[in-house]
This record gives sequence, structure tokens and C-alpha cells, in this order.
Amino acid sequence: MNKQTTPPDHAEKSRLQRRAERKEAGTYPSRSEIHKNKRQEKEDGKKIKLKYPLISLLALCFILLPIFLLSFTYYYGKNGTTLDDGQKLKDYESIIIDNNREDEIQQEDLPPEESSSNSEQDTKGDSAGTSSEEKDDENRIAMEQQKQKEETRRQEAEEKKLKQQQEEKEAQQKLAQEQKEAQQKREEQQREAEKKAAEEQKPESKQKPDSAAKVVKHIVKPEENLFRISLKYYKSREGEAIIKEYNHLQENEVYTGQVLEIPLRQ
Repeated sequence: MNKQTTPPDHAEKSRLQRRAERKEAGTYPSRSEIHKNKRQEKEDGKKIKLKYPLISLLALCFILLPIFLLSFTYYYGKNGTTLDDGQKLKDYESIIIDNNREDEIQQEDLPPEESSSNSEQDTKGDSAGTSSEEKDDENRIAMEQQKQKEETRRQEAEEKKLKQQQEEKEAQQKLAQEQKEAQQKREEQQREAEKKAAEEQKPESKQKPDSAAKVVKHIVKPEENLFRISLKYYKSREGEAIIKEYNHLQENEVYTGQVLEIPLRQ
């Protein structure tokens, strides 16, 4: 126990003293004893070296740990920075440092009253900005709704105009058709009236031959006409007019199977 707690200087002195005593007595240790003593000295030195650094390290840790904790608490407590449960300082270290520097610069540049008024102005500015944005949104929505209403009214007006134009067009077409039909009816009535008047104005002698005349019925054959019938009965074209008058024909054409009355002269 004494050997382990002996300081290095005292052990060196003991070793030198033993060596001097052996030199005076004339007795020298053997080689094995020398190596044994060296090994013993090395082991003792290692024990001393290992024991004292460990104690020194522990003592240093116990001394520095409270100092570190006090410094940490004082620094971050002064800046008003707190950490949530379970979070690490390294996640916020850069943000905290930047915020602290900005706060320090602003506090150095501005007086306390101005800094507080600036913070209030910033708060008011933020609220005013938010309200102005809300008003802008409301105005934009109102304008969009107004545009939609105007577009709807414009479309309704266009549809109404197109419908009115279509109705007017149909009415004009209907009126034109009625006028056309009325004109055709008037023309037909006029033709009938003219025909009737012409028949009434003919002399009675021309409408019917003399009672002494002979009337022959002729059935029109295929490819016959008034000219051929006139040549057959009258030997000339004079009979065409007589046949037309007597049978009240408007034109010179006759059709197959038509029955004609042919007045023959005596």
C-alpha cells in the first residue's frame, strides 16, 4: 500500500539508494532480478499514472458541470428563450441566435418608446393589411357577380331579340302567303266573271244554229284535232270557229274521247 501511494520522486530515490548500497557491498543483482525489478517499477508507475488521471478527470468534470449548467441557464434565461419538452437545443440554435442579434440591433438603434410604438404599429399594420385584403377580396367577388349578372342580362336580351325577329319573319311570310292566295282568288274570280260576261254578250244566233241545222255528235279519236275535224265536216278551216263556239271551247285543242256537237248546214 505504501509503495502504491509513494510519489515518483521518492521511488526514484529509493531505487538509487538501493543501487548505491549494493555497489558499496560489492554485490550486484542477477539479470533476472534486474528485469523483475524493472517490470515491478513499470507496473507501479502505470498504477500511479492510471489512478491519478482518472481522479483528476472526475474532479474536473464535477467542477465544470455546475459552471456549465449555470452559464447555460443564465444565458438562455436572460434572452427569454424556452424549449418545449422533448426538443433539442440544436434544432433552434441558429434561429435563436439570429433573433437575438436582430433584437439587440433594433434595441440599440431605437429608444424603448420607439421600439414599443413600432411593435404596435406593426401589429396595427398587419391587421390593416388583413382587413384591406379582405375588402379587396369582397370587391373582387362583387365585381365578378356584377359581371355575371350583366352577361346573363345581355344573353337574355339577345335571345329575346332573336325570338322577336323570328316571329316577325314568320308573320311576314304568313302575310305574304295570305296576300298571294287572296290575289290568286281574285284573279280566278275575275276570269270567271269575264267568261260569264262574254257568254252573255254573244248573240243568240251565234250560240245556236238555225233550228233547221243538223247536229252530229263526234267522238274525238286519237291524233285528231279541230283542223282535221273541220276538214272532215266542212271541207275547210272555217268549221274550227263554228265547232269552238258551239261547244264553248276556250282553246283549239281537244282530247281523245271528247264528245263534240257538229252543226251541219242544210
